[in-house]
Amino acid sequence: MTEPHVIDLADPDAVESLAPDWRELAWHRPGTSYFQSPEWAAAWWQHLAGQPETKVAVWRGPGGKLEAVAAMSRRTERLHRKVAVPVTFWTNTGSGPGAADHMGFPAIDKRHPDVAAWVAALGGSVLLRNLAPAAHSLIPSEAEPIDDSICPRLAIPSGDEPVGRSTKYRKRLQRNSRILREKGIEFRPVAGPDITPGMLDRLMQLHEARSDAQGWGTTFTPERIGFHRQLIESSSERHGPGMMIAETPDEVVGILYGFWWQDSFSYFQTGWDPSWWELSLGTALVHEMILHARAQGATLFDFLRGPEEYKYRFGAEDQIDQTWLLARGASGKVLQAKARVG
Repeated sequence: MTEPHVIDLADPDAVESLAPDWRELAWHRPGTSYFQSPEWAAAWWQHLAGQPETKVAVWRGPGGKLEAVAAMSRRTERLHRKVAVPVTFWTNTGSGPGAADHMGFPAIDKRHPDVAAWVAALGGSVLLRNLAPAAHSLIPSEAEPIDDSICPRLAIPSGDEPVGRSTKYRKRLQRNSRILREKGIEFRPVAGPDITPGMLDRLMQLHEARSDAQGWGTTFTPERIGFHRQLIESSSERHGPGMMIAETPDEVVGILYGFWWQDSFSYFQTGWDPSWWELSLGTALVHEMILHARAQGATLFDFLRGPEEYKYRFGAEDQIDQTWLLARGASGKVLQAKARVG
């Protein structure tokens, strides 16, 4: 194994110096995602994870060009709300419940064995969550897959081709969009740098209203607003957060929120006024964002995790992310037991 240079994510100068090369490497590697960017890792560490011990391994070529970067955090978690005993393990930075899909480590091909060996050498149990298919060659050979995550994705139809798997559904989408506009709703895309704090606050309000109306829980709560504000502050027009807003002349009634990366848009969360349920405002927001993404040159609309039926009505096909475990000692036995019972 070629030994990397290792920095601490808590060192702001070292992270700031590395970030441009990290972003550039991730952007140009196939199969990566926004969730592998330095912006996501830094915001997760700062706002969601409690600033755990985090090592960032860096491999450079002879000319100093960055060839691989891998960030791993030492976490202590309760694996179930009813089980008080915490477990300590290493995990890929930026991952976890309510966090990221399509994880991995940006690396050129020849560095994959070095990354896998470094991760394996950390000591203790290692839990690699929600790895994209392209990341499998970065996994230590001793690790075993313990969970699959279904992530539907839509190859956006080209040109003026309609969106939707069936003719009936396509007509329904067009009808609902027409009626919504007749009732005074307009749709407006907003790029990351133009997202205001008020827009994010309104998204949280609408999401809470809809989750309350439906009676289901959510991790997208006001406690996470600092995390998303940091992502917005570090974004550019086609890198990081973006929104599709539905508004009447009087108020914002719906917002779809997600992330631009390479030639894709990943749909992360939405919120909309439940009084517009009969006209499927939520579905209309998705449709409008797909059309906008196509107009911006995107070829992929990623619905992220969850096999909800509506995603397939749009024509999505599954990608499977996997979680891998390198079990060691008592923590490994607990993690294995958790994987068996789900």
